[in-house]
Amino acid sequence: MAALLTVLPILPGCTESPLDKRGTLDAVNRALTQGDCTTAVTLIDPLYNSADTDNEVRMVRASAHGCAAGINYANMLTEFQTGNLVGNAFWLFSTRIFPSTLTQDNKLEAAWLSYDALLAGIEPGVGVPVSEETTWDKFNPGALRAIARTDDANEYMIMVTTSIMGATQNRYGAPAPSYKKMQALPWSTQAGMDDVGCAYAASVVSFFDSVNQASTLFPSGSASALQAASAIFSAGIDDACDKGCRGLDTLGNPVAADGMCTFLDCSPCPNWIRARQTCVGDLRVRCAAAGVVRFANDGNLLGWQDGP
Repeated sequence: MAALLTVLPILPGCTESPLDKRGTLDAVNRALTQGDCTTAVTLIDPLYNSADTDNEVRMVRASAHGCAAGINYANMLTEFQTGNLVGNAFWLFSTRIFPSTLTQDNKLEAAWLSYDALLAGIEPGVGVPVSEETTWDKFNPGALRAIARTDDANEYMIMVTTSIMGATQNRYGAPAPSYKKMQALPWSTQAGMDDVGCAYAASVVSFFDSVNQASTLFPSGSASALQAASAIFSAGIDDACDKGCRGLDTLGNPVAADGMCTFLDCSPCPNWIRARQTCVGDLRVRCAAAGVVRFANDGNLLGWQDGP
């Protein structure tokens, strides 16, 4: 994953922009090497939010905000290889390695920004259908389907979505010392869905998207653990979206508060559940997102178990 820590050479004929693109990227990478996340973020964001952005800039921006989110690439490889991602333990894993406190850090917010940059890491030459393209950032349109993104973007997306899940669960699930939840995540109905819940559902879905697309890029031990998690969860997540769209709980019973959820075409999960920026404004996507949260909350099945 060299693109996260090193800067690619300028291709012949390219010139630096007025923002001194090459100098900025070199400086950001030096800051990342030194673990100076704040400087890296401060330097990269203006370049990312300009017409001079490209996939290199997007990956470096994802890395800078990933650094601020507490992601360490080498450590994550070890965690994936040695941790337990199977069954209910999946939720304990992310909770353990990505602690976050609502009033004391900005790790979750940093992970969201890294996620956005990775959506925009579109493989050169790949056409993204309008129905699968985010356009809220005119300089960095994104692809909702993992197959349209670069290998580097999908590889790092696995780590970023793990951090979003873990930080969200720590902030809103009041985990016990066992990392089991002491309270349910609050976005279990479409009416109760907000930006945080949407980002959480997006991270769950996008984690498995990227595992299915890019896990083979990891060393064999990490790849095997990720693939084992996907084999257990991927179909269940699609089913959770489908039940959410139909206003049903994890056992197939109607959810009284979700009577407006009467959609019949949500398996696999709707493309736009992956777009945290627009989810709240789309009833169908809110319903699917609530279904994912209900799945995560149900520790009697494959979800996050109750503590202590």
